[in-house]
Amino acid sequence: MLADMSATVQGLYDSREYPPMSHPATHPAVAGVAAAIAGLPVAAPAVASVLEIGCAAGWNLLPMAMAHPQAEHLGIDFAPQAVAVAKEVAAAAGIGNVVFERADFREWCPGRTFDHVIAHGVYSWVDAPARQILLERCRQALAPAGIACVGFNTLAGWTLRRQVVEVARAVAVTLGDDPSAPLATLDLLERALPEATPHAGYLGWILADMRAKGRRLLPFDDFAPVCDACSLSGFAAAAGAAGLRLLGEATLAGNLPEGVDAGPLSGLEGNPWLLQEACDMLGGRSHRVMVVCRDDAPVADGVTTEVLGGMAVRSLGGGAVRDGGVELVDGAGEPRGAAEGSMAAALFTTLAGYSPACVPVAKLLEALSGKTAATPAQVCGWLFDAARAGLVELRTEPVMPCAMPPERPWLDPLRREAARRRWPLVDALHRPGTLSEEQCRLLMAMDGSRRLEELEALATAHCPGMAFRPWLVHLCERGVVQSEAVPGDAGTAA
Repeated sequence: MLADMSATVQGLYDSREYPPMSHPATHPAVAGVAAAIAGLPVAAPAVASVLEIGCAAGWNLLPMAMAHPQAEHLGIDFAPQAVAVAKEVAAAAGIGNVVFERADFREWCPGRTFDHVIAHGVYSWVDAPARQILLERCRQALAPAGIACVGFNTLAGWTLRRQVVEVARAVAVTLGDDPSAPLATLDLLERALPEATPHAGYLGWILADMRAKGRRLLPFDDFAPVCDACSLSGFAAAAGAAGLRLLGEATLAGNLPEGVDAGPLSGLEGNPWLLQEACDMLGGRSHRVMVVCRDDAPVADGVTTEVLGGMAVRSLGGGAVRDGGVELVDGAGEPRGAAEGSMAAALFTTLAGYSPACVPVAKLLEALSGKTAATPAQVCGWLFDAARAGLVELRTEPVMPCAMPPERPWLDPLRREAARRRWPLVDALHRPGTLSEEQCRLLMAMDGSRRLEELEALATAHCPGMAFRPWLVHLCERGVVQSEAVPGDAGTAA
């Protein structure tokens, strides 16, 4: 979109910095589960080749490259400033397995194929011809058994949201507010809402969600010069025309919107995409991250949930999931259905004991040996149902953070560089987290040279009143703090 991009869009990227963001659902360890369940096992993140189209400043791709030094990563974006920043951060953190290029995807040719392709914030933010080219580029860039994660805005959740944008823009111009990020206007509209009406409840949620995105993100998201939505069937048709096949939502729980009871629609099970589109409407869904593959990919038929035996799982806690009339509980309550329920309760109680780690399912099965008569196939089936219900998260690789703060806490060079730039801190599960300026200063000091006592003294001086030890434990549990520096650490000094 360099040569003939509209002046408005070009001006947006020239005048504003796209905020650094990570997108957990696009991580190969997450999307790989969806692909395997659908019958297409893909390359493990540790050895995969990954392409991101629309990489911005690289904050979705860089943490992947840092975590997997043997994997290959390429990011392209049309914004020269963003690409320059991505290169600077990679160099500062000493990351050599990632390349960033300034490119217009419409004119760019992959030149090779990749195991994983990511296009998260692109599809709905370009015009219709460019959207089709984007899907064609994904097809060209995919290895025979590769997968692509494509994020897009979804109907019907965007129907009312689109009207809010149009009205808010007009009101902002009239009142002198910034029409690209009219926070004052959104606040005014929210205060004018009538009380205790169903419409006001949903509309209030939309207004609050927009305001929460803030001045940095809104101009690139809801209030972007181009911001369109499509139905799932519309996306499926476009993907099919580009030679792509839908495999499912990037997360198993994401296939059905939260709170929607698909039971009454069981007659649609033979047409899963229609079922999901109906649920999108019922749940007011506004965004999807869909996993697709080549239409000639070797997708197996009749894949069972036993593929989960080679994956990893972590407990998300709370709730229950029903399986064949038996309520499966994660240990927080009494299961229904005596024999099978007791076995399921043992499973989820054991899994909760590993929290917050994402442990290999094989390790979980070993731990269950002697505690339950459940077969591996039963356990995998329960984990699948629990993942669909949002009670557990499945990944293709384990994440085993240190349980307690080490004597000399250490952050890898990329995270220390992020702290220096005041960027969101990405944890071991690829989730972003915001930090105060004082907390960033503490993180920059965690280069492995300081003992806990020294860091605590710094916390007392710079963050009075902060509970330093619990905060550090939290960082350890999220896999941010590690036990020691690796050879050749090229990170930013405190």
